[in-house]
Amino acid sequence: MAKRQMIVQKYAVPMYRKPTGKELRSVAPDESWVNSYRNFLERGNSGIFKLLPDRGCAESSMVVNASEVCLKYTMPGAGNSYSFRTETYRIKHLADLTYSGGNFLITGVLMQGFMTDLGDVPIDGVNLDTQQIAVLRSFDPVVDFHKAEEVDRVFTAGLLKNGLLYRRSLPAIADHTYAMRAVAYQGKIMRSVEGADYNELDFDKRRDIIVVFRVVGISTDGAATIVWTKLASIYSPKLKLPPKKSPDQLAENKK
Repeated sequence: MAKRQMIVQKYAVPMYRKPTGKELRSVAPDESWVNSYRNFLERGNSGIFKLLPDRGCAESSMVVNASEVCLKYTMPGAGNSYSFRTETYRIKHLADLTYSGGNFLITGVLMQGFMTDLGDVPIDGVNLDTQQIAVLRSFDPVVDFHKAEEVDRVFTAGLLKNGLLYRRSLPAIADHTYAMRAVAYQGKIMRSVEGADYNELDFDKRRDIIVVFRVVGISTDGAATIVWTKLASIYSPKLKLPPKKSPDQLAENKK
């Protein structure tokens, strides 16, 4: 047991660490955006960050890509995946939002989620009473895995309701505001490193959240600056995987 803990501490824990101050400075939003949204950010349960385009720097959580651009962004997820639950950058399969190919994607493992593009509406005017948020609020997470797969297929294809499209992935458009529901189920995702098994979800904060975020700008290098606010955060249900089912099944369905 002691040996297993030592191995996990040495080889696994670094994959789930928080970015360092230096790493955060390398992806810091322009100060002009911070100033523009200062009053909004002071409300609490909100933030601002920059998402980098996915350039393949985080294809493996165990191997560091030695290309020049990748060495610049060494935090988990290489700056293209973010968790509103933990309010920091994460590896792709523990994130709520990933930015790749000009699209926003929900890539978290053992996660059910969907989002909608509200258009060019002020983010500070969106709250839980906003009509367009009703679909997110009324969604009832299922705890049966096979039913969850069915729901997953619906939102992968897209659900059109009241004139809005709800999907797992949507184009990233500057000056557009998005609303998202993400249910990070409780459970076990067993991983192994150097022969030592561990539950990866022990390194994550599993919650059921409703978030609104706005793309305030997309720079010439493709990076998207995002302001966000968390409208709701509650304890998420447990989804038990059936025997012999891949732990990455839900994440694979989102691709």
